[in-house]
Amino acid sequence: MRLVIGMASVLGLIGPIAAFGLFFMADRGFHMDHAHLQTLMYLMLSVAGSLTIFLTRTRGPFWSIRPKRILLLAVLGAEAIATLLAVFGSS
Repeated sequence: MRLVIGMASVLGLIGPIAAFGLFFMADRGFHMDHAHLQTLMYLMLSVAGSLTIFLTRTRGPFWSIRPKRILLLAVLGAEAIATLLAVFGSS
């Protein structure tokens, strides 16, 4: 249980820091408008959530054990749908 709590704590700290860092860089560095910032943050949160699956499924580095094909296809499919929604909208 300590490992799970430790992993959750680390990911819980890194996630918001990365999100705010990306937001700040896009807003102040690249001067993106509100609509593009929303799209960027949506994709960042979608990708980060999906990649967290790969980080937490093994004790060692995420690349030490290959994921099953069904998991890889599910994550790639979800990210393809998220990208299409971000590009073309949902209306």
